[in-house]
Amino acid sequence: MRGERLADTPRWGAQQAKISSSEPIFLTEHVVIRLNAQFTRLVQRSPKSSTMNSISFNSKQNQTLALIGRILIAAIFLVSGLGKLAAPGATIGYIGSLGLPAPMLGYVAAMTLELAGGVLLIIGYRTQLVAILLAAYSLITALIFHHALGDQNQMFHFLKNVAMAGGLIQVAAYGAGGLSLDSRRETSVAPTTR
Repeated sequence: MRGERLADTPRWGAQQAKISSSEPIFLTEHVVIRLNAQFTRLVQRSPKSSTMNSISFNSKQNQTLALIGRILIAAIFLVSGLGKLAAPGATIGYIGSLGLPAPMLGYVAAMTLELAGGVLLIIGYRTQLVAILLAAYSLITALIFHHALGDQNQMFHFLKNVAMAGGLIQVAAYGAGGLSLDSRRETSVAPTTR
């Protein structure tokens, strides 16, 4: 490998590797060893990490990321709920066109769950319960309203709902994080010992 041109190695094919000059790069054993050592240092496990590819954040960063995640997930429910509130006739008509019973009741239930669930998810109140309810709602609506998987648009909405349910299940599994009302409730209720 000493003095071998990178462009001549079978791994790189006919491409000629260049940095910024017009001269081809030559790999020496020394360069390869140094690159390998640097790469190894980058992928080594950190002392606190249990997996090689985990990212370590401090507590404040984790709390902020959890809040951002809740806001991003809740956004679609809030937008959808506000859309239902702004145009009830369209939603009720669509529910009725599918032959579902009590379109008005379905409309009120969907709008209430989307608006209340979105707000509760953002503020982090009863987050695990809210996340489970919204995940179930996402899956049910995917099956009822987006089951025509031959239509690319409906398949996209079906998969979107499934992905939303997956994110919500993550929230249910790991909780709201430190920047939430759930966290404040847990810290304000001290365990009683007798």
